[in-house]
Amino acid sequence: MATTQVYYATNRRHHGADRWHPTGYGQESSKDGTENLRFGRVTIRYDQARAARWLEEGCGFGAGNGEKPAKYFLARRSDATIEAFPEDIRKDENETTRPQAKLGSARPFSELHRRMDGDHVLIFVHGFNVSWWEAVASVASLQSMLNRHCTADRASYESAPVHVVLFTWPSDGLAIPYWSYLKRALEFSVGGRLPRIFEQIFLCAADLASDVFQPAEPFHHLPQMARAVTIYHNRSDLAMPVSDYTKGNTDRLGWDGAEWPAYLPNRVHQVDCSRLVSGLVEHSYYHCGAVNDDIRQSIDGIPNDSRNRSREPVRHGWQNVWRLVDE
Repeated sequence: MATTQVYYATNRRHHGADRWHPTGYGQESSKDGTENLRFGRVTIRYDQARAARWLEEGCGFGAGNGEKPAKYFLARRSDATIEAFPEDIRKDENETTRPQAKLGSARPFSELHRRMDGDHVLIFVHGFNVSWWEAVASVASLQSMLNRHCTADRASYESAPVHVVLFTWPSDGLAIPYWSYLKRALEFSVGGRLPRIFEQIFLCAADLASDVFQPAEPFHHLPQMARAVTIYHNRSDLAMPVSDYTKGNTDRLGWDGAEWPAYLPNRVHQVDCSRLVSGLVEHSYYHCGAVNDDIRQSIDGIPNDSRNRSREPVRHGWQNVWRLVDE
């Protein structure tokens, strides 16, 4: 049996008597308050040969069926261990006044830094109505998919490994303002302009209003935080019309992309996956096949208009609107 690890940050309430070795986390906020973020690591034991077959299996729009390992990792939760990292610090101290203090929030990034040598880190934030174990399984699958062409010596693939870090909030279907929690998890201060702390931001199957990038809307300033933002949308995503109806017939970003794409900043690109995506993976399609490959190419820094991509421009003169096509 092999093992895979997922680092996480959460403000969910832990399950079990031992908060540093919980059995899981629930749908409720921490009993210490919604701002109480815990950081830690999940280790899952699994059959590597079995999972490897799914990473090469066809999904209808390219090789790599990330849905199957996600379900498999979810089923393996009874054979997983959770370690939450203690905050070894007193209320009247911080890492400046006591340099030897080791915050639990610093440990996962310290451990990742030690194992990284030019590797990538991807922070995954899930949407509504996702359980703790569903989030962990989804990240474990996504991490496997993004790394499926990497080798230990990187001889057969030039890409560096990707470490996917999970940010999971008490997602019970309510509109909890998780954005402030994510800010604390990333430890940056807010000034007149958001700091550019990411290379790439990916919005996949986003259950957000399609006008979210317009002035005075929540994501208007999001492009300031990254060198590039990519929106993936799919008109076969059946979860989007349901959300459209329940949220007052507001068009969703994950259904047909952003309103007025020509007025988006140049660094914001959107990719229509509707021609390719089919079958039972119409909502979590970014785990699979050509869409996952396209995300991997962006992580690797391949230009949006590269001939190596399975993309075509939607309309002449629009430099940031694409659709995925068969190779």
